[in-house]
Amino acid sequence: MQPLLVLFTALLWLQASLTKAENIRFESVVERVSVPKSPSQVLESEGLTTFLKAVNQTGLGPLFDGINDNFTIFAPTNEAFQNLNNVSTIFANTGTLETLVLYQVVPGALTTNDIVSQFKTKGVGTLESANNLEILVFVRPNGTILIGTDEASIVTPNLSAGNSVIQVIDRVLIPPVTNFLLGPTVIPTAPPASFTPVSEPPISSFGPPQTTFA
Repeated sequence: MQPLLVLFTALLWLQASLTKAENIRFESVVERVSVPKSPSQVLESEGLTTFLKAVNQTGLGPLFDGINDNFTIFAPTNEAFQNLNNVSTIFANTGTLETLVLYQVVPGALTTNDIVSQFKTKGVGTLESANNLEILVFVRPNGTILIGTDEASIVTPNLSAGNSVIQVIDRVLIPPVTNFLLGPTVIPTAPPASFTPVSEPPISSFGPPQTTFA
């Protein structure tokens, strides 16, 4: 009877050990096959809280929550926002802030290698932002990339965010919009070339015309 008890106890121990080993192996596989992070999650994990605040304040959060969209996001550091003139004015106006956020986004996922390959021949070119504004791009002979008229540097490159790529930059890209830092401005446009003013009939100071009777 005693040998059977010992054998039964050994079998139970062996089964428990195998189950534990299987669980460890499964957890290891799950860790290796990680779920892709959305741009919003990457911004949060990288501590880019000011840019994330701007995204959420403008209602553009859904644009940054998906993992299937293809974007390049030039995400400024918190320090970049601190060094920005009139930052409080920008955050106080949703329309202005939305223009700023969308100007940091370019359709299509571009790594630093993609950017260098695209612009290395001429050394300069433009990308089109999500709000259809041009972003200057400079590529130096040594492969250094500078973004925008203020020549922002990429300080943390090629962060994967689903199908998108985040390039962390040390300056905020300022949209090429007239008086942008002063708030939205309506710029009057000239009339088209074919425009012909309508002449108003002259106003007589002598009262209504007199009727002449024969």
